[in-house]
Amino acid sequence: MESSLLRMSASWLACWHQEGAGLMLKSRPSGITLCPGILSGWLATPPVDIRKPFRRAIPSWNILQADSAHSFEVEISACNTHGKWTPWFSNRKKEDLPQGDALLWEIDQFRSDDLFRQVRFRVHLSRAIHSRTSPRLTSLYLTWNDCKGDECPIPRSKPRPVSPVQVPFIHQHELDPLVGGHICSPASVSMVLQGMGHGIDPMDVAQLAFHSDYQIYGSWPQAVHAACQYGARGWVELIPDWSVAVRYLRRGIPLVCSISFREGELESPPYSSTHGHLLVLIGIDPDGSPVTHDPNLPEPQGAFLRWKLEDFNKAWFGHGGVAYILTKPGGRIS
Repeated sequence: MESSLLRMSASWLACWHQEGAGLMLKSRPSGITLCPGILSGWLATPPVDIRKPFRRAIPSWNILQADSAHSFEVEISACNTHGKWTPWFSNRKKEDLPQGDALLWEIDQFRSDDLFRQVRFRVHLSRAIHSRTSPRLTSLYLTWNDCKGDECPIPRSKPRPVSPVQVPFIHQHELDPLVGGHICSPASVSMVLQGMGHGIDPMDVAQLAFHSDYQIYGSWPQAVHAACQYGARGWVELIPDWSVAVRYLRRGIPLVCSISFREGELESPPYSSTHGHLLVLIGIDPDGSPVTHDPNLPEPQGAFLRWKLEDFNKAWFGHGGVAYILTKPGGRIS
């Protein structure tokens, strides 16, 4: 499996957007904002060529919102190898999008049996009152691979050892008795943010990560968006192999990993199954065992939880290697 990551900075978008209105590029703080006196604006990128055709793609973005009176929409369209463009897919729920065996938009990701070679974005920013500070777009991201269906190749190589990145542990079920079972994603993001030194309340992060259209806390781009509100820079990335993951860990960057496995699929799982769960990969033991903080389990079981390598490979890489990468502002992509 080959995965890739595209970043479009605010300056790139300002210079190379194909069309748009009502937006401007600011230098301090840097980003694309609404023009003075404008309530709404938008831009569209030109078609962007993808180096290797893909079947799966996940957008993410860094858009800062000063208050709830701000709103935004990010749309993506893709062109297949036959030159046909898809409809515009949105981070907001829409009922009239075509779905079929060859084309599927799943909340926050694009899936297809066909191969695609180009993408384009549209971004809309708005505010309710002229005097309000504008929302600020600093970057767009897209990650992709060519996996077909839910099964992806598993790396054969053993990861090199990395000492655990020091981040605090959070048990999601202790945060709130009503939603504790649903907030693995914001709990994991909160661990990483607290590790950066942010004194945040995980339930505040959960509210920012909540996707109101789908009534879920587990949207990948929305979790990154929540982290961005605390000053982090972040993106969703399809990690292709251990060399990429180890490179992040050695720079002191933990990975929030999306895992999934069926009952009986793994040899020594910490729980019987999950249709989708987020945890924090913090290191690699000398024997190659991934070391995690798993918010689903109480301390001490969940903290520094060591996985059998084959089990973690199946649960993570076997379902695409989805990860949130969160860094301090100015952090390098790779």
